[in-house]
Amino acid sequence: MYKKALVSSSNIRRQADWGKSLEQQYTIQEMIFLIDIGASAGLHDIEYYKTIFDRILLSGDFTGIRAYIIELYSPPSIMCSGDVYPEQDYEGNRLQDVADL
Repeated sequence: MYKKALVSSSNIRRQADWGKSLEQQYTIQEMIFLIDIGASAGLHDIEYYKTIFDRILLSGDFTGIRAYIIELYSPPSIMCSGDVYPEQDYEGNRLQDVADL
């Protein structure tokens, strides 16, 4: 839900530069543009992988799963999430180009 809200609130973010200098407006709009690209790409990925995981869950064939989920009875007082997208391995070999959406 967070990604959908982030993508749908783009118009609100675009108003963040009102009353700022032209230079500040450019900087703010550039940052918002990059946020929007990342959010849209993230939403696309989430929807794509959810379809795959739903299919796996319904089939009961978990041989391709490499994750472990912990279910909590109630949310902790502090909770966050994040990802790490390494571009190179320890020997400097390229793993991925994070700018290639």
